Amino acid sequence: MIVVNNKCSAEHNTKKINKLLTQRRKVELPEGDIYISGPLKLKLNGNWLTGNGPGTRLILNELSNPSNFIHVTSDRCKVTDLMIIGNREYVNYNPAKLRGCGIVVYKAYRTYIENVFVHDVSMDGIHSRGSNDLKASLTTISNCVIERAGKHSIYHNKYSQDPIIFNTFTQDAKSDGLMLDGNYGSVITNSHFYRNDDNNVKIIGGGRHRFENCTLDKAQNWGVYLAYTDDITMSKCIIFDNNQGERDAGGVCFAENVYRCLLMQNTIYDDPPVTQNYGIFIRNSCTNNNIVFNEVRNSINENYKVENDLN
Repeated sequence: MIVVNNKCSAEHNTKKINKLLTQRRKVELPEGDIYISGPLKLKLNGNWLTGNGPGTRLILNELSNPSNFIHVTSDRCKVTDLMIIGNREYVNYNPAKLRGCGIVVYKAYRTYIENVFVHDVSMDGIHSRGSNDLKASLTTISNCVIERAGKHSIYHNKYSQDPIIFNTFTQDAKSDGLMLDGNYGSVITNSHFYRNDDNNVKIIGGGRHRFENCTLDKAQNWGVYLAYTDDITMSKCIIFDNNQGERDAGGVCFAENVYRCLLMQNTIYDDPPVTQNYGIFIRNSCTNNNIVFNEVRNSINENYKVENDLN
């Protein structure tokens, strides 16, 4: 077991941990506040950065520091059992730069993130991406809590394929709880997306995603927003009390060019009926979708709003 001294300076801690990560597979961090000046880098195949539960807290050395906390750029790495405490109130999100994230997974295969608490980072809580030449694939997020992210709680770009999310909770992101941006093959189960400032789940492009036994509630906009995607299955989910921002939204929105999706055995409601304008809203470019055996109730306007008869 490798440990570092949590009483050292942020620069010393960062250099020491990163050096250990190039020498050993596993680096274990002690309990306490561990100040860092830049990202901890998992560059060795099979690297494992672990703490001792939520008592191990990674904190940036300065409130104005826009750095990411952890970078994963090699295969079969693990990040487990620690807390990341960010500085969202002091660093403005910069869309031109990938900075301010809790964990960035880049072009890595089979990354495993478990029992990690990400709080108050200035960009995405967990951000997974690849490129045209090398995908990030099979990123697994398990038993994590991501709250108050400056942009998305969890983000996957179009080259982050086949991610897995289970038993994970997101809340109070400034944008979406989960953003699937053109990727394919996600499996999301037993997770809770709560009170995010835009949508709880947003899917743009890509497809072949599966949601089961998830809860999506109290988003400012839609519980689920779909556009330019196909082959989405959502079953046995509870979607309720969305459109808290009173934006003419509600449970599930088929916004543009959504095809071959299945909504089955979901419960979509507003209790009391004060925010959800629509339970399921389907625009006229969305066809060949199956919506069966759902319980949809208590919408202010319509439980089902369909702009054509092709679904």
